[in-house]
Amino acid sequence: MKPSEAVAQLVVDAAIAGIAGTVRGKFPVAPVILNAQQCGELGLPPGSNTMFYPLDKSGVFYDVDEARSTIWYTGADAAKALATVEHAVTRAYPAAKRSNDEDDPREADMRVRTYDVKLPQGRLAIVQLSYPAPNSRAPKFVAQVTGMVVKQ
Repeated sequence: MKPSEAVAQLVVDAAIAGIAGTVRGKFPVAPVILNAQQCGELGLPPGSNTMFYPLDKSGVFYDVDEARSTIWYTGADAAKALATVEHAVTRAYPAAKRSNDEDDPREADMRVRTYDVKLPQGRLAIVQLSYPAPNSRAPKFVAQVTGMVVKQ
């Protein structure tokens, strides 16, 4: 499994499905739960709930912080991740709406594309996909999925 495929599956089958309450099955790769020291080395705050999914020559990180999941990796096929994840999200949730695509204010050489995914029971998943800008030297991809309740 390529990192972009792992991110796509984790975004759809874990992060969005977790917000929707429809998680089923297991991810085909067992995660390694990172300890506090390992999280600290990654620059994550104390108390982080972070997993690492090892793949052939790389891997994917998955951090859960209350209503927000962050899934990321560097190198490998990061330039292909945007198309792979977008395809997975729009195939699983055809009504997903792209709300913007702009320079990522948090990081130079990155862009961020956002999707709003309406879910049953008044829930909404905001999916932010940070990807390398054209001519970027940053082989990195980050997906943030945030759950919200929409008042009707």
